[in-house]
Amino acid sequence: MTTEEQYLYIRTLMAEVDERSQRRTAINKAKAQGLEEGRAKGLAEGRAKGLAEGRAKGLAEGKAEVARSLREKGIPVSTIAEACGLSEDQVLSL
Repeated sequence: MTTEEQYLYIRTLMAEVDERSQRRTAINKAKAQGLEEGRAKGLAEGRAKGLAEGRAKGLAEGKAEVARSLREKGIPVSTIAEACGLSEDQVLSL
């Protein structure tokens, strides 16, 4: 192999190494971006689910509180159940 052929061979190898390195860097960046987007989406979904569950729990607690209060005032169970959107058994269990 002549000196010029050796030089060309080495340049070709270096170009391949550089190309592989660039590909690896691009893949790693894409993975990192995908992970970041996935985490952000997961957090947003978790936050939304938590808020929905919290609202539902708060609404249920509010209904129960109103039902208890109405029961203490002697309002008929059937009226309380209808007004609060609860079953009569739920009103009686409060």
